[in-house]
Amino acid sequence: MDAEPGAMNRWNRGADSVPPAPRGTQFVRLRPTPSEPAGSAARHDQLAVLHDTTVPSVKINTHVPGYLNRHSLDPVLFTVASAHLLAMEAHEGQVVEQGGDYYLHRLVPLADAARPYGARAEMAAVLHRIIEHTRDHPDVTGRYDADRLRALEVPEEVVRAIEAVTRRPGERYLGGLIQRSAADRLGRLIALLDNKCDLDQTVDLARADPDKARILREGRYLPARRILLKAEAADLQRILA
Repeated sequence: MDAEPGAMNRWNRGADSVPPAPRGTQFVRLRPTPSEPAGSAARHDQLAVLHDTTVPSVKINTHVPGYLNRHSLDPVLFTVASAHLLAMEAHEGQVVEQGGDYYLHRLVPLADAARPYGARAEMAAVLHRIIEHTRDHPDVTGRYDADRLRALEVPEEVVRAIEAVTRRPGERYLGGLIQRSAADRLGRLIALLDNKCDLDQTVDLARADPDKARILREGRYLPARRILLKAEAADLQRILA
């Protein structure tokens, strides 16, 4: 739930390193223009989403780079696959501490954990850092906020959840971010799943730095989990049994 230990933003990863698209997504092959660098066709393949028939969906506005309609400029549907591709585009060049692709190594596992709770849970999971991690993007077109997500017709429940788990500049962790996350039904679920990832990472960290792992686990992640679980237990509309 906290900012991932060692997560870094790099905006210059090669086009050929774009991760594979989610299963069930259909694509069209686009030819790169003469001015585009070699290998850019791979990026076009990943981002030219047309339609996904495997998940519940809602309509979106499609005049955003990377989203193309098979037949016309009419709106296509915002699906789980659309959310994955948006996350891939927004987090391009971002890596985890060990150097792996941020989308593949952090967002995909979280989305997998959220999938049993429904399409909107998976959307919120894969997009949960899109505001926080693009806030300082050097290109203004690479920045996302809640209004921009709504303009893309991301479901309102998903936008609210993303806002709930987005840390604000200068905000306290337990008394601010976690309390806000706990107050939103879907945001609380995403925070709990993310918190589980953080706790799992402290096990690996303990091999290299046991003191730091203990401080994070006992002083941050376990107290956060208690706050989130208490809020979940008190909510008559809770998601977890």
